[in-house]
Amino acid sequence: GILLTIHYETDLKGVQQGRYPFRSAVLNQFDLNCSSNLYKLVIAELAPQGPATLSSKRIHPAVTVIGSSTGGPRALTELLGSIGGPPHTPILIVQHIASQFSNNLVRDLTRTSPFPVREAVNHQAIERGVAYIAPGGYHMRVKRESGSPRIFLDTAPPINAVRPSVDCLFESAAEVYGAKVLGIILTGMGNDGAQGLKRIKEAGGIACVQDEKSCAVYGMPRAAIESKVVDYVLTLPQLAKVIREQATP
Repeated sequence: GILLTIHYETDLKGVQQGRYPFRSAVLNQFDLNCSSNLYKLVIAELAPQGPATLSSKRIHPAVTVIGSSTGGPRALTELLGSIGGPPHTPILIVQHIASQFSNNLVRDLTRTSPFPVREAVNHQAIERGVAYIAPGGYHMRVKRESGSPRIFLDTAPPINAVRPSVDCLFESAAEVYGAKVLGIILTGMGNDGAQGLKRIKEAGGIACVQDEKSCAVYGMPRAAIESKVVDYVLTLPQLAKVIREQATP
């Protein structure tokens, strides 16, 4: 495999446009635009698109969980900004990012989001209408403590070669919230999140992924689709609509 470390661009324009330089243990440094084309050539065989329209399925989720990697900051900026106001659930987000850059990500998302975006803190109570970002270098899990769900951070070994891991968050959310989970996988390389989305679906929750056309890299959504548990393959505005409508009491 190829190990990548994100060198986060701190200006908001760079975040919105998704331009991030990478350093690889195998390849020399290259621009994201070039890397996206390279990865799309590598995964050129098209995955089945799965369902693309919204159905009447409603679960009234208690939590929304989102996972993203390459191109994620840009996608998150558009997605959170399109929700239109504070959601009726908390939103827990894992973005693959190095520890020194996660504060910048939170800062930039705060500028464009119509509701609070915070870097998660260990043992933190989870509030409705707030988005929590996993700190770089820490897995973020949900556990029930004294009857209430809380955020727990740890430095357990990487899962799927990454920490934080989307699978880690998704699986813990399914365990704590059961059928009341809305799970979303956005753009990214690799397969992190596919197993966790399967757990969410098995527990009775809703499984969504970003559509290929709007992804910088389609690896993570494609892996989830191939697991045959995805309910919806949607654009970012459509995903924002799902969050609004599903989370309405």
